[in-house]
Amino acid sequence: MEKLHGKSLTHMNTNISNLSVLKLAPFDIVLFLGVLYHLLDPVRALWDIRQLVKGDLWLESYIQDFSPGVPAARYFERDTLGGDITNFWAPNSECIESMLRDAGFSVVATLILGDRALYHARTADLGPHGNVKMNTAYGFLQVRQKYLPR
Repeated sequence: MEKLHGKSLTHMNTNISNLSVLKLAPFDIVLFLGVLYHLLDPVRALWDIRQLVKGDLWLESYIQDFSPGVPAARYFERDTLGGDITNFWAPNSECIESMLRDAGFSVVATLILGDRALYHARTADLGPHGNVKMNTAYGFLQVRQKYLPR
């Protein structure tokens, strides 16, 4: 890549939960390939990544086709998904699209190939108050009475 673009690149080996600490400038394009279903908190990861994307996100993930029309994910204990202890989730396509929207992306296109899916998403305008749901969920905002269940 350095030869192709004529710019030096810095390789970083870090955990996705440490991205905010690195104080990186937003990127035009982010590739998030084959990671989502390995994470304990995939929604938080998408929210953290949203802070680093100023253009397009390409997300590829393992999916399972169940509960059509209902966003859902299955949790896999131990190594029950493919014999791999790093596999935690099998979301359906609706679930991934819903998580992307809640994290501040609009879904441009989805390509499903068997048990894999590729999503092209673009940053969406979060409005003047940002994303109240996510900021509240992750403790960045205090919960206002109007958001609490009655």
